[in-house]
Order: sequence, then C-alpha cells, then structure tokens
Amino acid sequence: MNKIYILYKDLNFKNQIQYTFSVLFFILGIEIEYITDINEKLLEKNLVINYSDFTIKKKNVINIKYSYLFSEHYLKVESMPKVPLKKYNSFPVIYISNEDNKNCYLNKDHNCLITNMDIIQSSFFMIARYEEVLLWDRVDKDLYGRFPSSESLAYKEGFLDIPIVNEYIEWLWNWIDSFNLGYTRKNIWGKYDFAACLTHDVDTPFKYIYSLKNDIKNLKIKKTVLAYRDIFLHTLSNIDYKKDSFYTFDYMKKIERKYNFTSSFYFMAGGETSYENFYKVDDKRIIKLIDKLNNDNCEIGYHYSFNSFDNLDKRKKEKDLLDKYTKDKKYGGRNHYLRFKASDSWRVSEEVGLLYDSTLSYADRAGFRCGICSPYKVFDITQNKKLNLWEIPLILMEGSLKDKKYMNLNCDNAFEEIKKKINIVKKYKGVFTLLWHNSSFDKESWTGWKKVFEDTMKYLYKENALGVSGKEIITILNNKGD
Repeated sequence: MNKIYILYKDLNFKNQIQYTFSVLFFILGIEIEYITDINEKLLEKNLVINYSDFTIKKKNVINIKYSYLFSEHYLKVESMPKVPLKKYNSFPVIYISNEDNKNCYLNKDHNCLITNMDIIQSSFFMIARYEEVLLWDRVDKDLYGRFPSSESLAYKEGFLDIPIVNEYIEWLWNWIDSFNLGYTRKNIWGKYDFAACLTHDVDTPFKYIYSLKNDIKNLKIKKTVLAYRDIFLHTLSNIDYKKDSFYTFDYMKKIERKYNFTSSFYFMAGGETSYENFYKVDDKRIIKLIDKLNNDNCEIGYHYSFNSFDNLDKRKKEKDLLDKYTKDKKYGGRNHYLRFKASDSWRVSEEVGLLYDSTLSYADRAGFRCGICSPYKVFDITQNKKLNLWEIPLILMEGSLKDKKYMNLNCDNAFEEIKKKINIVKKYKGVFTLLWHNSSFDKESWTGWKKVFEDTMKYLYKENALGVSGKEIITILNNKGD
C-alpha cells in the first residue's frame, strides 16, 4: 500500500506534530513517513503533505499552512483560538494560518492543493485537551472540582455536539482522495458500521444493604411509614441481596446478550469521601459478582475513587486491591464523578498500568468533549510526549440526560438525544461510548428509564453497531496496527 509522506520544518514542536498526524492517519488506516525534503521521483506516484508556513507548488502536494498554536505562544493565553471561529462548509475551524483577516480557503490547481485551515493544530487542541491544561487555574471549577463544559471552546462556539476532529479527518481524506493515487481507507469494524462501547460504573451495587445506619437514623427522626419500609427492605436485601433494586447486573447482561452485545463493569476499590464507600471490593458478595461477570466474558475494570483522579499513590493502592479479584490484570476504567485533570490524570492512569481511560465527557452535558468519537492514544502536554494509554471518549452518561442540574430531559426526549448521538457516531464510523449505572433502573428515582435503556440497545442493534466492552475495542484497534 502507498504511503503518504509528511514534510514539516518546525522541530521545536516535533512531538506534537508527529503525534497529531499519527492519530489522524491511524483512524484513516493509511501509513505515513516523515521526510526532510522532496524529490520529483517521490512525487510521481505518492502524495506529500507539506505542513509549514511556505508553499510548495508541485503536483501531488497538499499544503496545510501553519498556524500560531505551535509557536512562542505555546501554553500561553495568546495561543488560544481567536473567536468567533472562522467556518468552512458550516463547520468551525479552530486554527487558520497566520495570515491576517483571511477567511478559510481551499484551492487546488495543477494537482496541488493549498489550504489555510490548520487541521493539525486544531485537532491537537481538542484531543490533547490543551485548553484544560492552559486554563485549569484560570477558570472556576464546578461543585465537584471539574472543568465545566461552559468554559470550553466547543460549548462557547456551539460545536460540543460535533466530533469536529472526525470532521477534519473527513476533509483530509477528501483532499487525499481527490488526487486519485489509489489510497484506500481502512475499515476498522468489519461488517459493522460503527461500534458501541457499553460501560457500567458500579457506584452502589445495593440500595439497602449498606444503608442500615442511615435507615435507623431516619427512623429515630421521622418514624414515618417510609422509614419503617426502608428498614424492612434492608432486611430483605440481606436475606436475598439479588432482589435489591440496585442489583440489576443479570438484567443488564440479559438485555445486552439479546443483541449479542458485551460490556464493561468498573468497580471501586477505595475512597475517602461521602460520594463513595458504598461497598467494599473484598465483600464476598462483590467477589462473587466479579467472578460471575468474569465468567460471562464481561470486562472487569476499575472505577477510580473521587480523590484519585490526579493522585498516583491512591490510584496504585486501589488498583492493586482490585487486581486481587480480577482474572485479567490489563483493563481500563473511568474516574468517579468524571473527575479529570488534563495535566495529570492520563499520566497517572498510564503509570498504574491501565489499558485505557474512558472518563472524557462533561457530566453536565452529553457530547464530544475531546472533539472526537474515535479512540486514540493520548498526549501528555506536561511531559511533552505520547503515552501508551488509549482514551475511549465517553459520549453519553444517562445521568447527564436526567439530572435536573444538567440536561433535565424526560424519558422521551432523552431517547431522542441518545439516537442523535448514535447517528452522529455512525456517520463517522466511530465508537458510541455509553455509561449506564446499575442503579439507574430504580422504580422510585428512575421511573421509565428501563425502557430507555432497552430501546437504546435495540436501536444500536438496528443501526448495525458492534456492541462490545472497552477492552475488546482496544484489542480490535491493536490488531489493526498502531
């Protein structure tokens, strides 16, 4: 298969440039090679991408003109995109070349293409979470110490619902294909149109078993029928914990297996806040559950505790404990409450040996936080290097849809939102990553949402999705090459 050759001159940003090209071309499935000069013989049957601030007017050359992110302004506020963003075919272009007051352009003449749309720096900005590193200490975090969606460029410029990097990749492919040199794209998912990564964070496996202290406290204070009822349900759950309303693991597996889907279950193994500690991973009931899920070919993954999002010692201690109860020690995970610090969290995940992370979505709004719906190897801006860790971007959490503080959707509108996101991911042949908690079928607090889950599984099947666990996603990608 023909290679595409990449020419660039700015060695100060070699790591960032090569990283971004590697992500884009991995998704396209086209091999690339970096060169320092062009010769006429090379151009006879091959395509060269010239990524610089000068133009090479030769046949079979794509000239992508260089912008200002990779410059002396890097990691300074001056490097942020100029808003409002310019648009091309109604899509925003985050960075265009340094020419002042220019609209986006794409010119092709005598088999030479020139554009001022710097899709390399634009893509890096999104997938490396550049703005979150740069602005972390400059913005007000939300109640849980998270970078809020409202501070993101994607939200402010109205493209949080678009995987803009995937759109840039489509542009890149169209530019390549217009030269008719015989390049072909790789089909990652075989007979399927896209993939669905089905995940379940196990925050609270039981509603009543661990609630006795609170139930007794409520009984002393209120002495209501509900307080007596909760004591009764606590007793029943201890007699047969599988009848607890949060213990929905068999049900979820049944619905998923109906469509030949598999999924990931992320378990906690620590925590020190009131947002967690609702079970112990060494509880015999949890051990039995993990064994059963393991035997059913589900992925057992790691749900990092609230305060371990940027803490290596906490994360290592928790993962070591979880490893005692998992057959496979190489798995992925997600941080509790979707906490994430772009300067540290990925590095911590890599250092504890995780295969992938799937934290990256804003809790308050479904969408494309990283601007992409394809898994990719991540870049550590602090250490200026590519990490051996995949990100499978989370697209949608059921709590984002329902919570009154977030999107506040009813069941019907929530399912419409889910379908919209699925359709977008299908368009780009990406991965629709869904988070659905085991506790989100409770008849009291989640009335009607059971049907939403079932309809979602049915819709994924209808749209020809490959429904698998996060680990299976990474296995497929690794088998396609890196």
